[in-house]
Amino acid sequence: MAFQSVCVFTALSLLALAASVLSISCPETKEKFEKDCEGRVGCYLPTCEGDEFAAIQCLGSRCLCVTAADNARIGDYEFEIGVKGDKDCACAREEDSTKESKDCKDDGGY
Repeated sequence: MAFQSVCVFTALSLLALAASVLSISCPETKEKFEKDCEGRVGCYLPTCEGDEFAAIQCLGSRCLCVTAADNARIGDYEFEIGVKGDKDCACAREEDSTKESKDCKDDGGY
């Protein structure tokens, strides 16, 4: 399980780096990754909310809390994809935007 988390973290970190260096929106990033993926199964494609990255990004069976602007991972907040439906990463995002420590749950919620 730890190895899988490292792989998910690495993949999402590389995407965050690419998005921030290129200064491109989530839809542009998603389009680029769809093109690079060439229809292969298992490729990471970001989830967008308008031009921003959705608070929750998943790869395989793991989901992480990320920033809206550049898809950077927020803290160590993560959870299994099977419980994604009731998660929102709101506390993690507030913690990141205010740079103040909050009493967030392990999944980034309140």
